[in-house]
Amino acid sequence: MTVSVRIFSDLVCPFCYIGSGVIKKLQQEFDLRAEWVSYELHPETPENGVLLTERFPDFDPEPLFEELRTKGAPYGCVFGDVKLLPNSRKALEAGEFARDHGMYGAFHAEAFRAYFTEARDIGDAAVIEEIAGNIGLDPTTTLQAVAERRYEDRLRKCREEGATRDVTVLPTFFFSNGARIVGLRSIDVFRKTILEPPRPSVMVQAKTLDSANGGAALSLPHPK
Repeated sequence: MTVSVRIFSDLVCPFCYIGSGVIKKLQQEFDLRAEWVSYELHPETPENGVLLTERFPDFDPEPLFEELRTKGAPYGCVFGDVKLLPNSRKALEAGEFARDHGMYGAFHAEAFRAYFTEARDIGDAAVIEEIAGNIGLDPTTTLQAVAERRYEDRLRKCREEGATRDVTVLPTFFFSNGARIVGLRSIDVFRKTILEPPRPSVMVQAKTLDSANGGAALSLPHPK
């Protein structure tokens, strides 16, 4: 039986990156169709990005990234020395351009790798241009679509849908059987959720970096 999942995600969300690895592994076991929803978590981020230590002065990223390296390793998700929080809008819009050309999955994976593994600024047009070229998209037309804000309305609708569905943390997974997982849980929780029969919407809430239960969710503090 085919199960579909609609995933609200941002390219600068580390748990979304690990979630992409979890989904790929699950797709080897189940007939699982995944649709990633481009949800800009921090639209207020400056266009050139901001250092994590400046954006969140009371937040020490090192323990988080050590935990992320441990959680990501089983799924091939490698975390480098990330210092910058980019503005993800341009990358998300480029991802939508890739989606319209049947290459969203490749762009998604390459953008995650560029940011979290190589610690590059995926809000930079030159980085987006390189990602597009690496996956076989025309870099010039990709950047043109971004410059024209061709996908601005689509991103707005994604945020509106997220608000309607009470998306407050990323990633959030909506399954076609009515289940919802908020944040990242252990792969066994996902397996159990996929196997459940259709029912009224039920939420499975992740506790932030709850290592004992495999739970994790994006929990960066709000900037002051």
